[in-house]
Amino acid sequence: MIRNMGSVDRGVRAFVVAPIAIVLAFIVGAGTVAGVILFVVAGIMLATSAMGFCPNYVWLGITTNSRGVHRVGHSHSPRSRIEGLSAPVRPRAKGGDRKMRRLVISAAAIGGVVVVARVLAPKLHARMLAACQGMFEHMPEDFPPKRMMGGIEEVRANTTRLLELLEERKEEAKPEAVFA
Repeated sequence: MIRNMGSVDRGVRAFVVAPIAIVLAFIVGAGTVAGVILFVVAGIMLATSAMGFCPNYVWLGITTNSRGVHRVGHSHSPRSRIEGLSAPVRPRAKGGDRKMRRLVISAAAIGGVVVVARVLAPKLHARMLAACQGMFEHMPEDFPPKRMMGGIEEVRANTTRLLELLEERKEEAKPEAVFA
């Protein structure tokens, strides 16, 4: 099997990207188109992480594996040309090239997450708020959180009424202007 993914790349896919995609899929709705797409993305991330091979890296000609592209279980040099790959195996990148690749990949991943978060945040907020309100409406009247919220609403109403009364007294206490 060919490996072109490093351990950090595999870990990020398996323990960060895939779980986030799964959670977002459930938040968006598992049966919606977006939910299904997120489940597929999570599956792809888990599969590529488990295999250590990403087809996109072959097309782009990059590797995040510190030993370069190599076949697992073979005794040949990782710098040699591997059968089945369209591009020759590149020699180990110098420190600067490797750092730049990691920086570009990290920036692209972070940018993607930010774009997804900015697009989905308002929808997720509205959906979560509606779900909370729905759960709250189904609670029995004597359930402690519902009683507590009822108490908060009573305090808010009393505070509003007190402020109105204070404003009325304040206006009554103003001396009337004397016209001469």
